[in-house]
Amino acid sequence: MKQDLWETIKKYYLHWWNNDFLGRIPFWVSAPKDDPQSQEILFGKHLWIHEKEKFDTEKIIKNAREILRATFYGGLAFPCYFPNFGTDVFSAYLGAEMEFSEIFPPVATGPSFIKEDVISVSWAKWGHPV
Repeated sequence: MKQDLWETIKKYYLHWWNNDFLGRIPFWVSAPKDDPQSQEILFGKHLWIHEKEKFDTEKIIKNAREILRATFYGGLAFPCYFPNFGTDVFSAYLGAEMEFSEIFPPVATGPSFIKEDVISVSWAKWGHPV
């Protein structure tokens, strides 16, 4: 990304973050580039990180660069990489040990797991609209 373009984009995001408006919102559009090589990079399995490679920073950075090159950035989008460790990412950031396992907590699905919280803080903020 060219530095002058980044400075323009950054200005829109800083104003938006501070509840200001510069004539348009910083609308983010990103999508896979429409060529076979980009499709293979983004949807193939060769970039998957295996457990033994989880801290191989050279491979992770190489993969991230390939992903960024295979992605179209439109609007006021810009290339950005987030090393996602899955659902335990926040625990990892706080210093907890990461454990790779085939066992995971059950996923709540279906209507039997839906429960109305009558004293929900979120609903209270909206004045109980329902």
